[in-house]
Amino acid sequence: MCSMTNRKTFGLGTAALFILALGFLFNYKFADGFMISHYLFQQLNLNIYSNGESGFHYPFIVSILFWLPAVLLSRKHRRNYGATISYKLGGVLLIVTSAVSVVFLVDYFII
Repeated sequence: MCSMTNRKTFGLGTAALFILALGFLFNYKFADGFMISHYLFQQLNLNIYSNGESGFHYPFIVSILFWLPAVLLSRKHRRNYGATISYKLGGVLLIVTSAVSVVFLVDYFII
């Protein structure tokens, strides 16, 4: 009797997992308090928060730049290893980040 296994191949859909990991690292606070997003914003002389030292965290919005490509890649290359979990997790993160950003923008500019 011959058993066949369906193994998913590595490819661009798998790269979506790597992009998700980069997105998490972008806003992760390491043990010494270092955050990659804060470092990059400071190097570019950009504000990190909407009200100086508090308020809306702008790198949170920038994280959409990680979630969107992860969702698009994993959707296009569904048959690759890790594409399904990348699509689901990236989709949830994209929806939550977008919704919170829209609520902030409405609150900031309209109310």
